[in-house]
Amino acid sequence: MTMGREDVFNLMIGDNYSYGYSYIDFFKDSLAQTPLGMYTLSQSLLESYETGISFWSSSLGGARLYKNHNEQKLSVIDNISTYRFIYEEDIIPQSWIIQEDTVTIAGYSSQKAVCHWRGRDWVAWFTTELPISEGPWKFHGLPGLIVRLYDTKHHYEFELVSFKKNNATIDIQPLHTGEIRQLIFKYALTKIDRKTFLGMKFGERGHIIREADMARIGLTADWVELKYGYIELDY
Repeated sequence: MTMGREDVFNLMIGDNYSYGYSYIDFFKDSLAQTPLGMYTLSQSLLESYETGISFWSSSLGGARLYKNHNEQKLSVIDNISTYRFIYEEDIIPQSWIIQEDTVTIAGYSSQKAVCHWRGRDWVAWFTTELPISEGPWKFHGLPGLIVRLYDTKHHYEFELVSFKKNNATIDIQPLHTGEIRQLIFKYALTKIDRKTFLGMKFGERGHIIREADMARIGLTADWVELKYGYIELDY
């Protein structure tokens, strides 16, 4: 995934659930498992503010997406600074228009589809060689896995790096307990609706929350507006 920076968006696809998350978020959680890791995490935060470069702050980095295919519900866990929120929406496929163009991506024969979704025009390439109606972020609904996806202004881009089968289990505990547990911390999840959350996170209220948290450790949370806007523009 790119938007002036690169990240790895991991997508686990199960029989009943799919789980998408950023590697940056996974890396932060892994660091938080030990005192030494927490020290490294704190140093990284401090250095990122001193240099003006943050390896962990991205518009998508903190979100975790759970698709419940049985109930056709999508749950998203995201954060504003140290506060965690969860919102739910119906799983509704994008209104795709499948076109005749084909290309090979990551070794898979792929076909083009386009749609307009939440303020952006999108181009997707999907492959029926992997007959799974899934894709990155909240995108799905095509007769095969989406292996490349980008908006027409190329502000956001996703491309398949690898696909493999394994026996990993998708942990849906946060959806039942309303909290994320770690070895050191436990984060309660506040329920909210999607548009309210996005308006908070990318508005003045979110800045006030971040500023208050940073002030506790003697730093400032200088607000930098997203250059291209959030991936969803309909809030």
